[in-house]
Amino acid sequence: MAPAALVIVTVVTVVIIASGHGGSHDTAPAPTTARVQPSSPPRTAPDEPPRPAAAAPRPVALQAVGTMDPDGDGQEHDDQAPQASDGDPATCWATETYSGGFGKSGVGLVLDAGSRVTLASLTVTTDTPGFQAQIKAADSSHSSPSGPYTAISQPQTASSTTRFALKARPARYYLLWITQLDQVAHVNEVRAAT
Repeated sequence: MAPAALVIVTVVTVVIIASGHGGSHDTAPAPTTARVQPSSPPRTAPDEPPRPAAAAPRPVALQAVGTMDPDGDGQEHDDQAPQASDGDPATCWATETYSGGFGKSGVGLVLDAGSRVTLASLTVTTDTPGFQAQIKAADSSHSSPSGPYTAISQPQTASSTTRFALKARPARYYLLWITQLDQVAHVNEVRAAT
């Protein structure tokens, strides 16, 4: 046999024996232990990069700057409005008292974000839960606290702390619009976040 052929036969024989296709079958394979790796979050596609974590909500300071009472005398304790954003939950803006029934489409508290911003949520704290309200935003073509306003949340019945999820819409002025109440509603604090 030629030396090159001898080397090839030797290499093939070693590979066959090493791969378990030759030799005796009387010996049992050595036991193995499986090593479990911690799982990583699933991906939707093999080439997709990891998703960045969602940005944490950023607080936005709102200033209560006035009220709206379009079906009444145009006033709704305007002088108390700033107390809804003064950081003191012991103070509040209060609606007028409606002992003979509400009888209006609503009254509202005007909130100023200082500049156009898209809020994700607005949270209202009250010591008179039970009134129904929703959040509205001034139309983007207007920069006036008098509106007009468009609803950007679902109506909710207020508990002591109520978070309104908002539809994305940039605005400077927002309106807490109260549509039902039992005699009076207090707004102790209003907080917002992007």
